[in-house]
Amino acid sequence: MSPTSVLPPAILFVHGAYHPPAVYAALTSALRNAGPDVVAPCLASLGNATHDVRVPDDDVAVVRGAADELFAHGRKVVVLAHSIGGFFATVAIKGHTVTDRAREGKEGGFAAVVYMNSTLPVGREDTVMSVCDPASAGAFDIDAREDGKITNNGCVGQMVGFFKTDPESKELAFHMFYSCVPRQLAEQTFASLEGFCTATMLTPAPVVVSDLEGFPRTYIVGEQDYIVPLAQQERIIENAPGMKAVRLQDCGHSPFLTHVDKVVEIVQEVATKAS
Repeated sequence: MSPTSVLPPAILFVHGAYHPPAVYAALTSALRNAGPDVVAPCLASLGNATHDVRVPDDDVAVVRGAADELFAHGRKVVVLAHSIGGFFATVAIKGHTVTDRAREGKEGGFAAVVYMNSTLPVGREDTVMSVCDPASAGAFDIDAREDGKITNNGCVGQMVGFFKTDPESKELAFHMFYSCVPRQLAEQTFASLEGFCTATMLTPAPVVVSDLEGFPRTYIVGEQDYIVPLAQQERIIENAPGMKAVRLQDCGHSPFLTHVDKVVEIVQEVATKAS
């Protein structure tokens, strides 16, 4: 048994759209204070220069690259993925679990995943937008159609989307993303957001969560989430047999701001079982 094999799993945090890793500092710091090693890479689609990003390949490569550094030392990894981060994490995990790597005589691997309000397509033709409330697109410089496709200023493709700046659209964004967040904290978070490649939201899923059947999966349900309505979260869970659901009352789309201690507790429980 190698020395690293007795270490608790490391936590790989995958952020959501528009939200850089820094805005999750309260959560990632609390996780580190609880003991495990935590890595939180920046996705390729984040920022204002993402026109040439290959979706979802480049974002998946970021997740796998961060994990590979841990796997190289024989480490098990538990993924905590927020919102669209779950879309990329699901693709990254497929074929690289502890069981998969053990078959190849390798140590380490993905040991479990915790989806936090994740936008997980159910079918392979589904997009991230297919599980989101179409009304949420009104806050962005994008338009959503009923089929889940989105456009940016009339062009479908790898455009960089961001929030509209008029007061009405900003209030919609606050309602959708920060419904249970104190106003001052919501303002601080909103001021730190960055552009995000909109192609990520219209790309059909190459891997869906049901493809990870038998792999330990937990879904944190925000019962007051307006980005991924409760009915859609229930649909995601129903289409992933064996996935555990943990429900948070009075929780919107941003438990990393409002329910830090509870999220840490959930992740710790999952990591302990995965050890």
